[in-house]
Amino acid sequence: EVKMGFRKFPAKYELIEDVETKNQFFVWYVTKFPRDAKFLFGWNPKEDDPKEVDFTTFSSLIKLIKIIKKNTY
Repeated sequence: EVKMGFRKFPAKYELIEDVETKNQFFVWYVTKFPRDAKFLFGWNPKEDDPKEVDFTTFSSLIKLIKIIKKNTY
């Protein structure tokens, strides 16, 4: 069960282990949220380019969990 705001909903979880999928997530993350990425892992949006960075080492250290809302009907 996951809580968003004041609402709760049943959820299932999926562990993402594929390094390439994690790399794609991090490229999306630093592009969409550069200030948060700077705080989280030192990303510098003025100097770092997501097209040139290799996140493979970082991706192999991190566990990603995908939360999926269950259909309850």
